[in-house]
Amino acid sequence: MDWRARYERVAARYAAGERRELDERQLVQLANAAWAAGLSLLMAGHRAGAVKWLRRAAGRYRESWDVGAATEAWGRPIGAMKALLIAGQDATDAARWALAAGAPQADSPIGRYAGVLALLVLSRDEEATELAQTLSADFPEDVAAALVALGRSDVSAYEEAVARVRRSFEERDAFLEDLPVADTALALDALAVRRAAEAQLAGLADVVARLESEAIDYWLFGGWAVDFHVGRLTRVHTDVDLAVPLDELPPVRSLLERDGWRHAPEPEEDGGTGFERGTVRLELTYLVRLDDGAIATPFRAGPAAWDADALADEVRELLGVRCRVVSRAALLRGKSTPREEPDEAARDRADYEVLRTALEE
Repeated sequence: MDWRARYERVAARYAAGERRELDERQLVQLANAAWAAGLSLLMAGHRAGAVKWLRRAAGRYRESWDVGAATEAWGRPIGAMKALLIAGQDATDAARWALAAGAPQADSPIGRYAGVLALLVLSRDEEATELAQTLSADFPEDVAAALVALGRSDVSAYEEAVARVRRSFEERDAFLEDLPVADTALALDALAVRRAAEAQLAGLADVVARLESEAIDYWLFGGWAVDFHVGRLTRVHTDVDLAVPLDELPPVRSLLERDGWRHAPEPEEDGGTGFERGTVRLELTYLVRLDDGAIATPFRAGPAAWDADALADEVRELLGVRCRVVSRAALLRGKSTPREEPDEAARDRADYEVLRTALEE
C-alpha cells in the first residue's frame, strides 16, 4: 500500500469534514479520519506527524462523546486510548474517562474491554486481570488472553497471545477505515513495553550509579541503546546489555551482588556473563584491548573487534535515566546485519528501522 497517498486522501477528507456542522456523527467521522491519517503516517515512517494526528483523533473521540447521547459507544474511549498508546502519549485522562463512564460495569464485552484497557493504563493490574477474565465467548479469545497476560506481567504468555492477535488480524477481510494495520496489537505492545521498561530502567539506573561511583567504564548497547538514541520506548526488551572491561569484572561483580544482583550465567556462555535481580536480566559483555590498540570482545573462537567509533563518551537520557551508550553509527551498522536466530533477527530488523527512520525525521 502507498501509505503516503493513503494519508493524503484521509487528511483531505478530514479537512473537508471540518467545514461541516460538527455534530456527534461528524465528530466521530473526523476522529476516524484522524486515526487513519495517523496510522498511515506511522506506517510510512513519519512518526512525528503520526503522533499529531493520533492525538487529534483521541480529542475528537472525546468531543463526540461529550456532545452525544450514546452512553454505550465504547469504541470511542477505546479508540482514544489506543490512539494515545500507539502515539506514545499519556492515556491517563482517556482511561479515567472510560472508568467514569462505567466501562467496567458495562453489560457488553466491548464495554468491559474499555474498562480493562483503562485499568491497565492506570497500572491497576489486579483489577484489570479480574475484569479481563469476564470477557465472554463473544469477545476475541486472543485479545482477552493478551490482556490477562499483561495484567499478570507474564511476558511469555503475552508474547504468545499477541502473536495470535496479529495472525487473526492477517486473516481478516474488513478494517476500520479500510486500513490494514494491526492497531490492537500496536496498542497492547505499547502497554507491554511500558511495563517491562519500568523495572529494567530502574535496574539500569542502579547499575550505572554504582559503576560511575567507582569510575568503572561501561557502555549500553543492544535494543536499549536504540531506545536511548531515539528518545522513546520502542519495543519489549528481554534484557539489558552492558559492555565492561574484563579486568574490571571482580569489582563489578562485587558491586552488583551488594546491590541484590545474582550471578546467573548461561550454559556455555562466551564473551560475557549474566546477572539477575527480580525480573530483570543484565547481560555483561567483556571488553579487552588488543596488541594493536583495538577494543574487542574475547570469544573462545577469537576476539571480535568493536568499531573504532563505537565506544565514545556519548551520554543519552531516557525517561530520567542517563547513561553512556555506544554510538548511533555503530548501532546502525550492527543492526543492518540481522543475527541468524529468527527472534533475534526480527528484533535486529525492527531496531534498524527505528534508527533509520529517526535519522530521517
